[in-house]
Amino acid sequence: MTMDEIINYCLSKPGAYIDFPFGSIPICVKVQKRLFAQMYPHKDDCKITLNCDRMTGEFYRNSYPDTVVRGYHCPRNLQPYFNTIHLNGMVSGDELKAMIDHSYSTVVRKLPKKLQKELELEGDNMTDITLELPTIEHESMANQFKDEFFENNERVINGSALFDQMDYKKWFDNNERNRNPATVSNDWVAASTFFAVRKSDNKIIGMIDVRHNLNNKFLADYGGHIGYAVRPSERRKGYATSMLKMALEYAKSLSLNRVMLGCYADNIASIKTIVKCGGKLTESKQYVDGKQMNVYWIEVK
Repeated sequence: MTMDEIINYCLSKPGAYIDFPFGSIPICVKVQKRLFAQMYPHKDDCKITLNCDRMTGEFYRNSYPDTVVRGYHCPRNLQPYFNTIHLNGMVSGDELKAMIDHSYSTVVRKLPKKLQKELELEGDNMTDITLELPTIEHESMANQFKDEFFENNERVINGSALFDQMDYKKWFDNNERNRNPATVSNDWVAASTFFAVRKSDNKIIGMIDVRHNLNNKFLADYGGHIGYAVRPSERRKGYATSMLKMALEYAKSLSLNRVMLGCYADNIASIKTIVKCGGKLTESKQYVDGKQMNVYWIEVK
């Protein structure tokens, strides 16, 4: 596995996010503020440190002598509970994933039961939704989705590509044109807008818009590559994180190496979602309405 593949696998875990508490290296992945993976992408000695219980740690060290060693950076009394794996090709990708799984589980088992339940729910949500391009058949469900925002006194639906301002058929035609670089409106950029649909009941949970480039002043200054919204009744369930992770995979297919997102500085829920997905704060400034906003960039290479 490459370092990027390892990081992406760690981030696929419910609640996982990147942090840099010790500088640019190690690259740390946490869940509920607790470390479960530390990556050291040194050119001549690429390695990862993972949590483990005493017996499992010893098993891996005996199975891969000199490749899997006690956590070299840990205090002596904690070393039996951390393994450092040198990424020299001796440990297969599947075995490394199993070690990461064990590390994540070791950390999560020590969390309060309430937090464990929330992560379990988020994990269920990550596999229960899919991103779907709009079709005519979505009209009824999409209108119900929009009505819920309006009934909640929310007149703007972020990431909806102006669905909050048009009836469905007009919006659908406009959306089809704007997805094609050859027919996109002169004042916008090519973009792909998706419904996030829950598989279990076909309910539209959210919308997310992926702009193919930032060749537009508003997007370059404020809007960024990705905008999204989750319907009011389905918030705080982990759906936003799942949607954004899937959108980042789509962005990768567009050959984007990094993407920009913007959100209000007081939108704590959105900030947490962006940071969980690897977002780094690069700027804080006033939005066009005078409110303070943050700009984040996420590496997707």
